[in-house]
Amino acid sequence: MKTQQTIKHLKNFIKTNKDGFTLKYSTLKPIKEFKGYCVSITNLKGISLKPLIKQILITAKSFKQIHKNLYVGGWFNNENKTFYLDLTLIIDNEQTARQTAQLFNQIAIFNLNTFQEIKL
Repeated sequence: MKTQQTIKHLKNFIKTNKDGFTLKYSTLKPIKEFKGYCVSITNLKGISLKPLIKQILITAKSFKQIHKNLYVGGWFNNENKTFYLDLTLIIDNEQTARQTAQLFNQIAIFNLNTFQEIKL
């Protein structure tokens, strides 16, 4: 998919899934198996989607060697009218997920098995 098509696809998907989503980066399709732990490796937020999506795509290029294990996740916070987008890894082991999250200065991970946040 070309960059402009990717931006448009993500923008439309995000607007129709504001409560939260996780997409496989290589296909831009929602994940099908809900197991493991989501660990964000970026922290992007803003009120306009297009610059956030562009930044995600630029940042993802830096992680080319792990694209098959890379995901795009996000949600819209109604309280502050802000979009949050992250590049995310899904890790099977909770301890490894916690350690990885600490390396990327995260305050929580998300358990896909229970759909609950785990604060660090």
